[in-house]
Amino acid sequence: MDKVSIYDFIVFFVPGATFILLAFWFVQALGSPVFNADQYPKELLVIVAILPCYFIGNFLSWMGAKIEKRRDGTDKAVWVQSLESDSWLADRLNEIAQTKWSFSFKANGIIDQNLSDRFYDLAYQLLEVEGKLEKVRTLYMQYRLFCNSVPLSIAAFIMAFIIIIKNSVVLRTCECNCCTMIPSKNLAEAVFIAVASLIFCWLALHFYPVRRKLMMKALFEMFYAYSVINKK
Repeated sequence: MDKVSIYDFIVFFVPGATFILLAFWFVQALGSPVFNADQYPKELLVIVAILPCYFIGNFLSWMGAKIEKRRDGTDKAVWVQSLESDSWLADRLNEIAQTKWSFSFKANGIIDQNLSDRFYDLAYQLLEVEGKLEKVRTLYMQYRLFCNSVPLSIAAFIMAFIIIIKNSVVLRTCECNCCTMIPSKNLAEAVFIAVASLIFCWLALHFYPVRRKLMMKALFEMFYAYSVINKK
């Protein structure tokens, strides 16, 4: 499996497949009929499941990006934020940009978003050609996975919360009618999913900015080191 397919599998397919499994559990917990998978060839089920998993994963990625932008509270690109956090490195990289590509993305202490975008693209392309992006790609994959996990966790909590409310209403109705009812297995599963999704959402919200910062830092430091070693 090449790097692109590994990225697609981890960042898009895994969250999408997890969402479908949760949706399957949710429909079953609601008491709605679920189709019998044994009636269909396994090959057909795999083919039918792959596309929804991928598209749902892409939708979760889009939602994750929206949540990320709203949580950051800024329109600044991530590379601008990274350069602003390390003034010394930004100055060195700006000097390299002037020497290597005859433009400057920083003037009077202010980083130009469009020019820094151009610098980021050129630096990334150069490192990609030289095969120096393995660490950056790994961090980027982790960053996107954590980011996509936020809307997935929210969706899981909503599904679990609905099942908890449904079971609570049934239990309350049973108490009013003086009947005996043992809490269903679905209620215990819903409570577990609700708690787990809240914990995972908190972890994802904590780790995606950390991985994003490490990714950008690794990219710029790697480009700086490469430029110093290979001065032309």
